[in-house]
Amino acid sequence: MWRDKYSISDSEDAPFFIVGAGRSGNTLLRKMICENTLTAIPPELPGLGNIVRLYDRMRKCSWEDFCFNIIEEFKFQCEKTPGVVEEESRWDELGVRFSDIIERCKESESKSLASVVRALYKEYMEKNMPGSTKYGDKTPWNAFHVGRIDRMFPNAKYIHLIRDGRASALSYRESLNYNYQDAVDRWIDANKKIENFKAKRQDRFITIKYENLVSETDACLSVMVEFLELEETVPENRVNMNYGDMGAKHHRNAESGKIMEGRKDAWRKRITKEEMLYSEKRMGRLLKSYGYDVS
Repeated sequence: MWRDKYSISDSEDAPFFIVGAGRSGNTLLRKMICENTLTAIPPELPGLGNIVRLYDRMRKCSWEDFCFNIIEEFKFQCEKTPGVVEEESRWDELGVRFSDIIERCKESESKSLASVVRALYKEYMEKNMPGSTKYGDKTPWNAFHVGRIDRMFPNAKYIHLIRDGRASALSYRESLNYNYQDAVDRWIDANKKIENFKAKRQDRFITIKYENLVSETDACLSVMVEFLELEETVPENRVNMNYGDMGAKHHRNAESGKIMEGRKDAWRKRITKEEMLYSEKRMGRLLKSYGYDVS
């Protein structure tokens, strides 16, 4: 059967999205949510923005070809992104099979881009975090594609995760060998993009600060559980889960579960004077708006 265009969204369930600048605690928050609620969140998934762009070019094709092309593009984006284990890609980390996702798409009553993407999340959920009833996403790069993502899932909810930009930029430099100035600019760009997007969508956003997450963990989790309507459980019931990307050196703190009150300000002892001055000059106004002290 041929159609002029499949819809981009539908009325079925939507994932929630953890958005914010990279190195802000996305992986730590993912682990907390997955361990304490019946929720599945896959490793970082590049390509959602590209998938929406591909959809906009696909005006006429069969449903089978539509599904194949969308998942193939997603697989391509994941395969070209290195995973945390040498010689593995982001696609390998997902622990799913292409053919199984396609079959799930064929069985979907909804014929939309959202239903194809949903099939990917649900395949991951069943294969890697069995027993989960909800699913989300924690990819930092989504901060730059929130508008496109919201076209797919117009009822999606968002957690805006914020960390002191100086700490985030330093973590980029130390863990991923980023240029510090570039990391500062990325923190600014990501958070401004999110702020512009959420200005008219406040009812679908909740803001969590990393510093509160590590010092007031239970209170933060309680707020998120209520906002996202998650089913609570205990970590002992969530032992047979495949996180996929938790072996990375730059995810070591999230993997070990080390959450210490004193660690949230440890970056102040490692940042250079020049980096501090540059940070406060470039991001001082935004830092202040988030309640951070700036000299």
